[in-house]
Formats: sequence, structure tokens, C-alpha cells
Amino acid sequence: MMEKVFAVCFAVLMLAAFLVLIRMIRGPHAADRVLCLDLLSILVAALFAISAAWTQESVFLDATLAMAMVAFLGTLLLARSIESRRRSP
Repeated sequence: MMEKVFAVCFAVLMLAAFLVLIRMIRGPHAADRVLCLDLLSILVAALFAISAAWTQESVFLDATLAMAMVAFLGTLLLARSIESRRRSP
């Protein structure tokens, strides 16, 4: 029973990731692309967390935490870069 739940979770997250990638490609502004990149990193972290629950391996949780921290810092840096471009004439 739990295998079906995990399979459905994987399928939904992969569909969401596919839709986010489409939006990232079609996004008209850099801010849209940064937002999509942040959402994509959250989806990948969720995939890691589900993999940890499925396999009962704690190493996936460590990878989830590390990826979430790196994604957060990357989003902050990209947002700061976009903001500095807007301010400079």
C-alpha cells in the first residue's frame, strides 16, 4: 500500500517539476525564472525527503537539508543580483 502512495507522490512531484521547467523557459522576466528555480529546488528537496521515507535511509534527509540551505542562499544571491541590476542605470 505504501509503495503506491510513494509512487503517486513521485508522479505528482515530477509533474510539478515539469510544469515549473516549462514556466522557467517561458518566463518573461528574470524574477520569474528565479522563482521557478527556487520552486524547482524545493520540489527536488521534497523528492529527497520522500526517498528517505521510502528507503528508510537517513542520508537522504541530510541531502535534503543541505540542498535546502544551498537553494535558499542561491535564491538570495540571485534576487540581490536582479535588484542591483534594476537600480543601476
